Amino acid sequence: MRKKTSGRPLFTTRFLTQAALIAALYAALTIWLAPISFDVHQVRVAEALTILPAFTPAAIPGLFLGCVLANTVSFLGLPDLIFGSLATLVSAFLTHAIANAGFWGDSMGFGGGSSAAPDLSGAGVGPSGAAGGSSRPTSMTGLRERLFAKPALRVALLPLPPVLINMAVIGLLLSLFYAMPFGAAAVSVLIGQSVSCYGLGLPLYMLLLAPARRKVFSL
Repeated sequence: MRKKTSGRPLFTTRFLTQAALIAALYAALTIWLAPISFDVHQVRVAEALTILPAFTPAAIPGLFLGCVLANTVSFLGLPDLIFGSLATLVSAFLTHAIANAGFWGDSMGFGGGSSAAPDLSGAGVGPSGAAGGSSRPTSMTGLRERLFAKPALRVALLPLPPVLINMAVIGLLLSLFYAMPFGAAAVSVLIGQSVSCYGLGLPLYMLLLAPARRKVFSL
């Protein structure tokens, strides 16, 4: 039986297909570019795909599965397979939450029929990510409004979870494996992730904003 959210099926054929394609693309890119996808000085090009949860929740399991498959060839072994993949899962969830303002308690919109990606024009976009800017009366409302009232700022925050979380998790794994200072390993991962997630991920986001392309992600 398929799970439903707000009366709509979540695990539809389209959802599963999107997740599978994203997983395959992430794994293929990482393994194909293995010389620069692992080690201390790494730029995992596939991390550009971590922007996709802003468009579809199917990217959350897709990125996680893709990372699991890719990390089977990691020289860090089981720790990277487990903790590196979990870092990708948490990052994907947070990116999707930021796109929907769900991190602050609003609806995540799982299974919705339209793209969750914030509109850079700002027309009709409020703190909750919906037209009219309605929000729930919580103690976090003021902070949410300051952060998300400007769509461009929300877009700038989208790649941040995979950058910071991988900096901490992969930086720790590398520091333990190489017996090197955590700070040095973390900075190296931070630079590589910034190149992938901001240098490649944000241009991908802008490319996918076109209405004709956004329809690809409708569930």
